[in-house]
Amino acid sequence: METSAARGRLEFFAAVGAMTLLLLLLALGVWLRGAVFNPITQLGRPVVFIGLAMLAYGGAGWARKVLAFWSGLLSLTTAVVAINAGFEAALWALIAILSSVVAAYAAFVLFTSAAIDSFLADRAPKEAGLPPAA
Repeated sequence: METSAARGRLEFFAAVGAMTLLLLLLALGVWLRGAVFNPITQLGRPVVFIGLAMLAYGGAGWARKVLAFWSGLLSLTTAVVAINAGFEAALWALIAILSSVVAAYAAFVLFTSAAIDSFLADRAPKEAGLPPAA
């Protein structure tokens, strides 16, 4: 059971880290493209994502579902960006396709991972000062 919780910890933080990096890369792309860069919205998205991850880490099951849903939406939007970027630069299309795959996998893991369930369930008694469930 302990290895499942350890794997869940790795999966949870890897998914959240990958999606946070994707959001930061999207903000960087907006800035590099020369579009209107509003730091509050562009940098606020990763902050909100990390805040939701902290809520999920604290035991809010709804926050984990929101993270998974948001990751799925990012997967779809980066796939559309890949199609649009493919008309201009193959490198950006490849980066967008890879980002879409990572986001889709992160959404899948956040929705379905029993290891993440185990990790978050094992954390709850420790936070409350209770011994872990047998």
